Amino acid sequence: MIYKQTEYYIMKKVKLFEQFLNESNLVEFRHKGKKIKVDMDTVEIDGIYMDDYPDFADAFFSYAEDHRGRELTDDELDAFSDAHYDLTNEIIHDQQLYL
Repeated sequence: MIYKQTEYYIMKKVKLFEQFLNESNLVEFRHKGKKIKVDMDTVEIDGIYMDDYPDFADAFFSYAEDHRGRELTDDELDAFSDAHYDLTNEIIHDQQLYL
C-alpha cells in the first residue's frame, strides 16, 4: 500500500514538472480582452538593422503561433510586440540575430 502511494506521489510530481516545462516556453498577453499564450519557439523577428545596435528599436515580431498552433494575426502580433517589446531585444541579443 505504501508503495502505491509513493508511486502515485512520484507520478503526480513528474506530471506537474512536465506541465511546467511545457508551459515555461509560453508567454501570455491580452488582446481585446482575450488571453493569448504565445509559443516562443515559433516567434520570428524582423526589422533588425545594425544601425539600431544595441537597442534595435525598429525590430518587431513578424510571426508567432499560439500554444495551439494557430498563427497570430497582424493585429495580435502588433499587440504582442507592444506588450513585450523587451523580449524582442532580449531574443535578438541572446540568439545573436544581429550577426
